[in-house]
Amino acid sequence: MENFTNEIILKNRRKCKLLIVWGVILLLISLGVFYLAIKQDEKDTENMVYLNDAIENHTGEVGGKAYLTIKGLSSAFAVNDDTTNAYYFATDGDYYYILFLKKETYLELKNKDLENSPEKLVGIIERTSEEIKKIAIDDYNSGLSEEAPKLTLLNFNNYFGEYYLNETISYSDTTSIYNVITFLFSITGLSLLFVGIFRTVNFNSNMKKINPMEISLIESEMNSSEAFYYNKLKLYLTKNYLIILNGNFIVYKYSDILWMYPFEQKYYGATVSKAIKIFTVDGKTTMFANISIQNKTQKQTYEEIWETILNKNSNIKLGYTKENIAYFKEVSKEIKSKRKNNY
Repeated sequence: MENFTNEIILKNRRKCKLLIVWGVILLLISLGVFYLAIKQDEKDTENMVYLNDAIENHTGEVGGKAYLTIKGLSSAFAVNDDTTNAYYFATDGDYYYILFLKKETYLELKNKDLENSPEKLVGIIERTSEEIKKIAIDDYNSGLSEEAPKLTLLNFNNYFGEYYLNETISYSDTTSIYNVITFLFSITGLSLLFVGIFRTVNFNSNMKKINPMEISLIESEMNSSEAFYYNKLKLYLTKNYLIILNGNFIVYKYSDILWMYPFEQKYYGATVSKAIKIFTVDGKTTMFANISIQNKTQKQTYEEIWETILNKNSNIKLGYTKENIAYFKEVSKEIKSKRKNNY
């Protein structure tokens, strides 16, 4: 069985496979960085203190990691303006504390029997601001009787301490960086992997569809001095064939093209790029030669490709007109019907 040997074709196929390689490499890197994030988090956890110890004995630092065993939780007394994160009162059964929680964390804790089954919450130590203290004081005092001693700025630390537990952010800057890198590398790696697999499968599939007897003819025309190869567009125009290599491998005889029209992209009413769309005998519409037409050379390249194809097949219907749209809609239906009935 004859195979393609043209170096440009093989080079473009290797590029498709290279996407898979890079995708796998980035995924492996993301796994490595994720492992580093886990180890960093474990290291941070080793130095974690109980929140009450941080408040009473100053065994923790602002920004350090701490935990609290929660046996009771109030509703929110202050909500962040930009998020659904909010401040809450909590107790471990002995003392009262202030927590800053994500909404989903609060909803999860709210539906649990904390008094009988306390929950461990991990976060970082933050110093309570004057503004939050004032809001907490107003909320706390609103639930007291007139005779009960009131909470004030002077005695606030005796009730809640000078620190609160922030559960909404990551403890370690290093861990956060690792997590961001892991996310970016994994998303990019998966994207490259899927695109690479898709392109490679399509490339190989389209190569196999070509009649082996026709391969030598196509290659001889590609190697001819009469052939035009547009490197940036990954496009071959030979004597009888249009060959598209922009991440794929598509070969059409000029005689297979039934309809051709320009596809334009505009910016504030001005055309900034043009491509060519063709409708072929297989009932498919293919777009290629996407060119930014910002200068004279680019415009000439586009016109050259257009005219070359048209000169090879003067029977091509031109333009995205109502008549052509209606006509080829019916042609497309006929092609699908014949394919369905195995004509």
